[in-house]
Amino acid sequence: RAMSPSLGNDDAQPKQLAKAMYSFKTIAECPITMVTLTSSYKQLVNTSLPDFIPYIIQILQLEVPQQAEARKFAEENGQRLTSVTPAIKNRLAYGDFILGQVKAASFLAYIFIRGYSQALLKKYTEIIPDLIMRLLQDCPSELSAARKELLHATRHILTTPYRNLFISKLDLLFDERVLIGDGLTAHETLRPLAYSIVADFVHNVRNELSTDKILKTITMYCNHLQDSSLALTVQIMSAKLLLNLVERIMRLNSKAEGRQLFMLIIDAFTKRFQALNRQYPNIMKHHFDVENKRLEKEKKQKELMKSENLGHDDDISSYFFKDETKKLESVENKDADGDVEMDGDESNENKDSTVEEDSKEYDIFDIQREVPILITAPSPTDPLKDARYLFRTLLQFLKTISYGLKNFNPQPPATQDELHNQKWNDFARVFSNEEVTVLRQLFCECISGMKFFSSSQQKEQKAHQQTLENKHIYEISGPSLPV
Repeated sequence: RAMSPSLGNDDAQPKQLAKAMYSFKTIAECPITMVTLTSSYKQLVNTSLPDFIPYIIQILQLEVPQQAEARKFAEENGQRLTSVTPAIKNRLAYGDFILGQVKAASFLAYIFIRGYSQALLKKYTEIIPDLIMRLLQDCPSELSAARKELLHATRHILTTPYRNLFISKLDLLFDERVLIGDGLTAHETLRPLAYSIVADFVHNVRNELSTDKILKTITMYCNHLQDSSLALTVQIMSAKLLLNLVERIMRLNSKAEGRQLFMLIIDAFTKRFQALNRQYPNIMKHHFDVENKRLEKEKKQKELMKSENLGHDDDISSYFFKDETKKLESVENKDADGDVEMDGDESNENKDSTVEEDSKEYDIFDIQREVPILITAPSPTDPLKDARYLFRTLLQFLKTISYGLKNFNPQPPATQDELHNQKWNDFARVFSNEEVTVLRQLFCECISGMKFFSSSQQKEQKAHQQTLENKHIYEISGPSLPV
């Protein structure tokens, strides 16, 4: 409209605020108001929502001409547009416009999770995946909060039976530039949310995935599993998704493709074990730091409680005792001139602490922890506990994955021995040299990882608990794998 904010040259705009009827901010408030009204007055669902839904779809279908032209040009060249075109000069107004569309998408998610979609969105369900994916591509990098809200709306829609409509958009969901964008804030804060949304979606539609989609899923989440910059929960989630794909892979028609996918997963687990073992000295160093801090804190708490108990026994006598002690100390610290002598040990202690800090050894992992600018604060938890949990979980998952290898054995050699043919699939057989190398390295890394569960450095009172943990991990890895 004539009074709407222009997305062209910002210098040509009037410096006055736009009227409410022509403001993008008003568009952003309308869906929220409608959700509040329908939550309070249920009768509006049947009377007003059918008239309101077409306006929401119309808002989502709007495109800025410059952005639409840039997207068309990129698609003609076989590329994807995942940023704002430089032809849009007024990014502030464009951000308000995208925020209004994100609010409209959140309203659609509300319709889906409330179960109103069957009656209200029946003729629009086919175009909703295209609208959501285009909005993810058009969202500016500086609107990380809007992208987060859009991801939450997408998660709600993907939990409904209409999630199968998004299977054709899986390639876009696998593209981090589309899913997360190119902004630093969005990349550092939204990755766990985005990866979990795609993981839940793949888990729910895994039976409908083709072989190439399974390969892309395994490649993507194997990389997430090996990414030490991600949180431990994200790495465990990636491993669980890979484990959930085992049953689907075992139903593939091609045994060669199935074994290749299995070996990709096993290789990813092996490399994660290798990275974990490489960090062992650093993990133990920070583990002892955490333990020392905990012991010091407990010691201070005990001393505080002891002093409080002594103070309550005889407050008056302790008061006079402390007063006399202070007088004696002041007399002893005076020199011949009557001045109080300064304690020179403090400077020596500071020098000793400085020398101790300078002599402290640093490795590459310490450098990563102590960079000048940290995106996220280091975890205050004990790194040894996290390493044990990750090692134990991956080893348990690996046991299930390894048992599936025997289903992809080639045909047994021609022989008259029927017993030999019957026992052919009891173990996984006929590996290539590359596969044998991966399995050999896996065995070495698993044996090396047992040092995380060693109790030689533990105190006597913790020996029994540590022995139980060792027994648990040995029970998991004890039975021979069918390889």
